[in-house]
Amino acid sequence: MKKILFITMYYYPEIDSSQPFLSEIKRELISRGHDVTTVVPNPVRDLSKNIILQYAHKELENTENGKIIRLYVNKNSSNSIFQRALRFVIFQIELKKFLKKNIRNYDLIYFMSNPPIFVPLLVERMCHKNNKEMIYEIDDIFPEITGKYKFLEHFAHKAIKNCSHIITLSEDMRKQISKWSSTSNIEVVSIWPPAKKFSRNDLLWAQDYYKKDKFNISYIGNIGHFQNIDILLNVAKKLQNITGIQFLLAGFGRNLKNILKKIEKEKITNIKYIGKLSPEKALACYSLSNLNIISLNKNAINFACPSKTSMCVLANRRTLLLIDNSLYSEKMLKNKNFILNSSYNVSDISNTILDELTNRYKTFDYKTDFRKEIDAWIQIIES
Repeated sequence: MKKILFITMYYYPEIDSSQPFLSEIKRELISRGHDVTTVVPNPVRDLSKNIILQYAHKELENTENGKIIRLYVNKNSSNSIFQRALRFVIFQIELKKFLKKNIRNYDLIYFMSNPPIFVPLLVERMCHKNNKEMIYEIDDIFPEITGKYKFLEHFAHKAIKNCSHIITLSEDMRKQISKWSSTSNIEVVSIWPPAKKFSRNDLLWAQDYYKKDKFNISYIGNIGHFQNIDILLNVAKKLQNITGIQFLLAGFGRNLKNILKKIEKEKITNIKYIGKLSPEKALACYSLSNLNIISLNKNAINFACPSKTSMCVLANRRTLLLIDNSLYSEKMLKNKNFILNSSYNVSDISNTILDELTNRYKTFDYKTDFRKEIDAWIQIIES
């Protein structure tokens, strides 16, 4: 059996879209007799001062997901570029000390793209030096996903090139990664939903917002700079005079304040923000919605895979993809509940929504087995 070290930038009590399925993987590995350890910085992102202080010097935890070792970085929770960069730098310094002392104790090192660029370079170098197996999970391709920081591309591509085994989340991302990788070991494994069911209380809560006399259109998830929420607001504004349409916005992210300011400033009255939701509440909302939305900036699908995909699949409701034509969209359109509008044009998207309102298309009940994704991930790690 293997001793496996997971290295990541975020872990509970911080919220990270990859956390639920990685936790399930870790529990499965432990049940198979593997020894699992996760090393992370002390948590600060989107947390209260009390929780930040509570975890500031908590160095070791034993949990159902294995041991958690927290390396102290600082207690600054600012989302500024400078502070985030500073945390990356300090984490890298502390991680290097930890690996120098402990890397020989592990058989496999599993690290992720959310500590960007220089942490993977460090880990790869130390794995090669100590002849350790490694897996690099790339959830989004940085810095290309940002459309800036071009000066960092060389280092990002070097991290990809040097790694002997890579996991990513879509065929579009594999296509991009293969341009810079020297390995043929690039696996695609789809993510699965952070919640597979919801309680009666979750449903009752959601029903307060999802009125039966309304055509409910939902965007639930990350409200960041890559999700193109602005175009959804522009569509909502254009459809303000259409009786019965209601847009519901839920989630959290770095662009949330700007989005809420725009709703207020431009007096977009048919859209309501309902907060940051638990996975269970989110699934209840997806399941009540007449039309769910998955959106990304133009070309972003080549560098990221929307984490809400599996929840929308599970909900079995009509889902509108506002993304580029891509291998991802081709795959999703095999599900008859999904439709695509790749125009990035407000009038065209509005017409698609009006068509949905008028025709109220039948939805299909798909039974999706996400267990195969867990098995695929476990097989890669165990092999």
